[in-house]
Amino acid sequence: FEVQVLDKGKECAIAVGVAHRQYPLDQMPGWRNGSIAYHMDDGKLFFQRGQGNRFGEKCGEGDVVGCGIEFADDGLSLLSVYWT
Repeated sequence: FEVQVLDKGKECAIAVGVAHRQYPLDQMPGWRNGSIAYHMDDGKLFFQRGQGNRFGEKCGEGDVVGCGIEFADDGLSLLSVYWT
């Protein structure tokens, strides 16, 4: 899927990623177990914890970010998550 930043707001608090079905909706993806996300406010990748690693650029209006998910042949096992 792709996300285009139309309005980044004051802090550009935008995260693009995936999480399990029961992930708390009041938490940014990547901050807790069962999630991973690219946070566009600081350009960091967060994987199941509240501290991220430098990954990409910070967001700007008009930016487009893609997130892809690769599953195993069984359709259930997650092999990889990637961003474009």
